[in-house]
Amino acid sequence: LRSSRGCGVSPYSLSPSSYNSTPTRLAFNSLERMSEKVPAFRKVSLQELEDNRIDFRYRDECAHILIPLNACRRRTRYSVFKCVDLRHAYEACQYERYKKRVKSNLEKKL
Repeated sequence: LRSSRGCGVSPYSLSPSSYNSTPTRLAFNSLERMSEKVPAFRKVSLQELEDNRIDFRYRDECAHILIPLNACRRRTRYSVFKCVDLRHAYEACQYERYKKRVKSNLEKKL
């Protein structure tokens, strides 16, 4: 299904071969619900990262969301009001990584 707010691709239901398939609706009401459904780490192959021209600084645990997000951005010509659900999912993933880094740094100091 296509969202009226953007591409609406669920980054957690995509397999590497389906990045260009019909998007599905991403429906998370809060970060808490999202953190329950997010896999701990989904590895994207180096070949996929190279094929999608992902820069080295973005090759992290959230790259599996960035690939369909960039595809959606290109498809919608970088419209600000499109791909909102994927952008939110990517930013939430980055925020979760940030919280993990802060927690591990605090544990190292103690």
